Amino acid sequence: MSYTKLKYNSVGCRGLILPILMGGVILGAPQNLQAYSELKLEEIIVTAQKRDESIQDIPVAVTAVGQDQLERSSVQNIMDVQFLAPSLQVANHFGGTRIFIRGIGLTSISLGADGSTAFHVDGTIIARPGAQGGAFFDLERVEVLRGPQGTLYGRNATAGSINLITKKPSEELEGKFSLSYGNYNEVILEGAVGGALSDKIQVRIAGQYHNRDGFGENILTGKDIDNVDSYNLRGLVRFLPTDELEILLSVDHSREDDANYAAHTFGAYDANILPLTGIVAGGSLAPDIRDVNSDIDIVNDRKSTGLSATVSWERDGISLKSITSYRDFQRFNRHDLDGVEIDAGGRLLWTLNSEQFSQELQFGYASDDWDFISGLYYFEEKMAGVTFVDFDFFCPSCTFDEDGKVDVKAYAVFFQGNYHVTDNLNLTAGIRYSDETRESVGTFEIFGDIIPSAEKKSWNAVTPKFGIDYHINDEFMVFGSVARGFKSGLFNIGSLNPAINPEFLWSYEVGLKATLLDGILRTNLSAFYYDYKDLQVGRVVNTQLVTGNAASAENIGVEFEFEALLTEGLVINGSAAWLDVTFKEYNTANPADIMGLEDSDRSGNYLPHTPKYSFNIGAQYTLPVTDFGEVSFRGELAWKDKTFFTVFNEAQASQGAYAMLNASIAFISEDGDWTATLYGKNLTDKTVFSEITIASTLFGLARTGALLNPRTYGVRLGYNF
Repeated sequence: MSYTKLKYNSVGCRGLILPILMGGVILGAPQNLQAYSELKLEEIIVTAQKRDESIQDIPVAVTAVGQDQLERSSVQNIMDVQFLAPSLQVANHFGGTRIFIRGIGLTSISLGADGSTAFHVDGTIIARPGAQGGAFFDLERVEVLRGPQGTLYGRNATAGSINLITKKPSEELEGKFSLSYGNYNEVILEGAVGGALSDKIQVRIAGQYHNRDGFGENILTGKDIDNVDSYNLRGLVRFLPTDELEILLSVDHSREDDANYAAHTFGAYDANILPLTGIVAGGSLAPDIRDVNSDIDIVNDRKSTGLSATVSWERDGISLKSITSYRDFQRFNRHDLDGVEIDAGGRLLWTLNSEQFSQELQFGYASDDWDFISGLYYFEEKMAGVTFVDFDFFCPSCTFDEDGKVDVKAYAVFFQGNYHVTDNLNLTAGIRYSDETRESVGTFEIFGDIIPSAEKKSWNAVTPKFGIDYHINDEFMVFGSVARGFKSGLFNIGSLNPAINPEFLWSYEVGLKATLLDGILRTNLSAFYYDYKDLQVGRVVNTQLVTGNAASAENIGVEFEFEALLTEGLVINGSAAWLDVTFKEYNTANPADIMGLEDSDRSGNYLPHTPKYSFNIGAQYTLPVTDFGEVSFRGELAWKDKTFFTVFNEAQASQGAYAMLNASIAFISEDGDWTATLYGKNLTDKTVFSEITIASTLFGLARTGALLNPRTYGVRLGYNF
């Protein structure tokens, strides 16, 4: 929420701004609005199209959350970002991040499944959903691209792309340090320092330590669950051999060793028809759903290490870039699906090891008449994983065991160019060819029967994009685009599930971006229609984790964003979305309907994890304090409509409409070096389901899942130099 102060005129403008916000945009302004040109919102620069551009000049639906707002909103992970961007929904299933944009996302809970949203840190994709949580520190901004990114990003970007841009080394010696303490004995220690070692070498080192007591406990053992004990490190070195050449080397490491992401049991799907197995065996659930009552303790043990090298060269409008990356991720999670204090089976163990390597080469050119980016892309990943569940209540020597390996190799060639027909009119055309091969080898064990599996399959796709944008004047731009998205097929590790086919969609989108009242108001509007085919849908069927392809869906939506500088110290911002995302054709049986497992028409059902209506609004007021600095007050309200977690739109697996209220008060010293912030999140202490999955009939169709954080609050002290 930053702005540029030129001169300030005390003429009020609330009476003019509010009608604009109600109506979205205006096509003209009275003469006396010239008085407001003395204040301006700061220009937002993004790299959504792989080059530095103003967010108001690119014909793409994108939300950018900068460093200031990330800190003031106490954003700790991608789940917090969902309350700042339209059409974004994020859940965490036992440690795996599940991102949904405009109704498209990851529904499978199997190891080896890929998200439909590409997740990047400084241009490098992080493929595993469980490895996407450790990068949220020392960031310059977070970009949320909505809509299929089939040309420039390509791989598994059907829904969009989340781009994290880290803080880079600079010439000047600079750094920061902050210490937070909050309820649940939460301690967050962050620091960063960087500068020039010589006129050719710059460095930056950043780190974060996070420790917190649990939001609940295992009432049998007394140990915390949903606690945090983690640290993150990142180091960057920038070499500048010449004025045209830059080499950026990066290394990062993340570690978690706690009982976070616990599997909570919320009761039976229908106790009158099938009670929980743990209850039948003589156990009992924890009275508070934030607790568990388990004969084993929850384990979350994971670590991630990454190396990358980005080489950039530019001269006379010609640019070359190479991005090379290697990542290693290891994960072990232990949960208890029976939900009770006796051993009624259901000990769930997840183990995953992943190594990925990617190489991207880009060639770009820019002139007054046209510009383009083209490139080659290669990605490979080796995964080895185990999903283990015991059935002690039924058969002490029997287990469910998926044990296997999946190797992935993907190639792509892409091009996207813009032709500037006039100073105001631009045409865009792009195309990408993607080819992906997966090879799966493993064994599946159920009730003592061991079944080997081995399969290899390849898929390819051509994903074009066509667009047009027109700058009506300096204030308004309108745009339209047609694009195709592709998400590769996959294998579930160690499963007998046959290969899951790719999913495709055609996107048709129009939008408007406006910068009004001489720069004190920004309003952006987008409307889209998706023709979505072969959706990859995951669920639990009897004793297997099954992923299949639904026939088709139709996604329609409208999104609106705004930011306004009402007075010298008062800024408001917000967004809203309306989504109508439903299956057009899908016939399948509900595994939880044990009275009649017959295929039924699910057309018209809402896609999972997608509220029909949602909005967020924030206001920040900064008040000067003579001779000391300034005090800044910020409040945020986010509201989401009812959300279903399965394709069957069941009340037992849903979250009703809810509001989330956050606030903060910050003191900033006159020189800007010292800050003290008092913050609170979920101030009304709303209990919100983040995810609900219906488990196997062997466990009484237990409703298991996760919750959003309860009310948290604390104080943060910071020093910048």
